[in-house]
Amino acid sequence: MARARHLAFVAERVVLPDSSIALDYMLHKATSLIDGLLVHPERMLENIQATRGLVFSGQLLLALTQKGGGAGDRLRVGAAKRDEGLGREEKLSRAVGQ
Repeated sequence: MARARHLAFVAERVVLPDSSIALDYMLHKATSLIDGLLVHPERMLENIQATRGLVFSGQLLLALTQKGGGAGDRLRVGAAKRDEGLGREEKLSRAVGQ
């Protein structure tokens, strides 16, 4: 019984205040990060075009999975068709994401 009261005391007097201080610090850091954020829409578009829409691959995989069948197989076949005619260096650079 005494141990349970001691643990409650520790949680009430130590853990909760320390957690509140840590949360306050994280919120201030996040706010300052977002306030200083610069968004360049033209650069964002260049990045999407450079990756040829790779950022949307998760949505594609989800849609294929919901449709049923072998989503991974379909994705591999699509990627293979996309890469037809590319040289070895181009395929390797795509594989490593450069």
